[in-house]
Amino acid sequence: MDAHHNPGKQSERPAPPNLLRAILRSRAAYGGLSLGVLLFVAVVAWQGLSDVGMALQRAGWGIIPVALLHLPQIWADANGWRCLVPPGEQPPLRTMIWARWIGEAINDLLPVLQMGGNVVKTSWISRSSC
Repeated sequence: MDAHHNPGKQSERPAPPNLLRAILRSRAAYGGLSLGVLLFVAVVAWQGLSDVGMALQRAGWGIIPVALLHLPQIWADANGWRCLVPPGEQPPLRTMIWARWIGEAINDLLPVLQMGGNVVKTSWISRSSC
């Protein structure tokens, strides 16, 4: 058995899905969500609902390919993070992609100064590697 794997310690740590649930159930998450919704409503009201609707209508179905163009970036970034983990300890690529997605979502949606997502991403990866 290697020095990094300790079954006793593994059971003491919350599983990654439980960690995510704890984060999503926290007051900070609800506060961030409330603030985000409030800011969204304020920006739409400031710009005008009809103007926002027209902008989305002008974008049309073209907005979907633009969003899909982001997937290769997520995949490449996840592969880059995976290269930082020593061979033999690397989690599956899907775990790395999921961690990247969660990290980006936290950075983009919560007021965490673009650092909170990386902390959660690193924690997710390290717990998945055990």
